[in-house]
Amino acid sequence: MLYPVSSKNYNTDPFIANEWLVLKRLLDKAYMLTIVGYSAPKADAAAVDLMSGTWTTNKSFELGQVNIVDVKPEGVLEKTWQPFFCRDHYGVYRDLQSTWIMRFSVEVVTHSQWQHYKMILGRIINSRSWALSRTYTRGLHR
Repeated sequence: MLYPVSSKNYNTDPFIANEWLVLKRLLDKAYMLTIVGYSAPKADAAAVDLMSGTWTTNKSFELGQVNIVDVKPEGVLEKTWQPFFCRDHYGVYRDLQSTWIMRFSVEVVTHSQWQHYKMILGRIINSRSWALSRTYTRGLHR
């Protein structure tokens, strides 16, 4: 999760620097990547390059799936995130419920994982970077 900051130096704060190391490790091993409401502004070019460079050198990249969740027009999102796509292994969605990972993996999430997920989703919902209706979370946990 990228938080809006005034200074884009992600290496000066030890916590943030460690978060980037963790992200790189996860992107290097991931099979699926879901980006929620992040616009990849020009001011974050270094961050986007770091993510793209790690994701596209992932051994699973040829088979990996990218899901973009945002309210912007599909064409705009495809242009922004094109470096992350391999052929047609991507999807653009207006809400989380429509994504592959939400449709097929919620059933295997434990109660504690679900509570953690709701906390993170709450932060996204409340962030200024993207307005997401709370109704998207209704009915996901059974």
